[in-house]
Amino acid sequence: MSLGYRYFLGVGVSEDCMQALDWYESAAEKSMAHFQAGPPGGRTLPPTPLKLTDLAGGVFGYGASAASSGIMANRPVIKAAQALKTGERWEEVIEYWRFHADRGDMEAAYRLGKIYYHGGMYNTPGGISAGVEGVATVSRDFSQSRMYFLKVARQVWPRDNPAKPNLSKIEDVEQPDRYFALLSAHFLGRMHLRGEGVRQDVKVAKMWFERAAKEGDKESLNALGIISRDGLLDGKSKEDDAIVQFGRAAAQDLAEAILNLGKLYYRKGNMVLAKTYFENAIRHGSQFEAYYYAATIHAHAARSSPGQNGGSCAAAVSYYKTVAERGCWKNNVVAEAEKYWNSPDPSLREGAIVRWQIAA
Repeated sequence: MSLGYRYFLGVGVSEDCMQALDWYESAAEKSMAHFQAGPPGGRTLPPTPLKLTDLAGGVFGYGASAASSGIMANRPVIKAAQALKTGERWEEVIEYWRFHADRGDMEAAYRLGKIYYHGGMYNTPGGISAGVEGVATVSRDFSQSRMYFLKVARQVWPRDNPAKPNLSKIEDVEQPDRYFALLSAHFLGRMHLRGEGVRQDVKVAKMWFERAAKEGDKESLNALGIISRDGLLDGKSKEDDAIVQFGRAAAQDLAEAILNLGKLYYRKGNMVLAKTYFENAIRHGSQFEAYYYAATIHAHAARSSPGQNGGSCAAAVSYYKTVAERGCWKNNVVAEAEKYWNSPDPSLREGAIVRWQIAA
């Protein structure tokens, strides 16, 4: 990535976008391979990196900086920073939700399940697969997560039957509890599909997804599309079914479903339509895969006519750079820097600065 940066901006070498493209592509390919080596749907993305200035409300403080003014004031990092400033601690927030969950509050139980599943308080735009913001992170705990999700889901589905998912469904459940139950059902299906905290079991996963999908849950519709497309249940790909399921989820603006439709057209060689879907997925919050496939299309255009597609080369470099930086599972120096910076030992802050310099 350092060589790609130097060639792209001409730092110490002649400016050469195509050379930069080769280096950034190499880094992005490694990140993508690591992502695809994970469970169905890919590895969980690392939390997003933080800007120190955001924790102070921006360069000029709260309200006086663009980072904390207007619609930017609603960003999770700004809300979290203001909460920290008032003395709020994440352990106290979790204890608050636990207090209410233990007394039958289904929303509190669902929130706890999400926090323990994602390992953070704030989700990034783009759906469950997009991960969490780097602020207000906690340790992931699938056991606790599953316990709370089951507590909520059992209000509607007290017993399980993979052959007839809704056989035991209780209809006379209050609407709020019913809503949180179907959201919890998706998470339970996701955990079984990916083997997170439980034994991987596609049949059980499909049961939970079908329960939520019947109510129109977009994440579950997308997950059923993945099962159909990849033939995870019986080894036979059912692309027609997958298109219908992805389409229903995409109609609800789910970034991952839009991405999955684009991937189907990409595999068929329809790059024009695929590119449209990938760019639409990025607009709806896709954090990783959409950037990779869009970069691949732009890179092909740049190489097919060297010297005539400078815009495609620059776009490919930008997208590959995003992929390599977001998919930093193995060498996340920014996360290490944040850990050192937030350490109670002031002497460790120098280590944080060194790591930020490496990342820069």
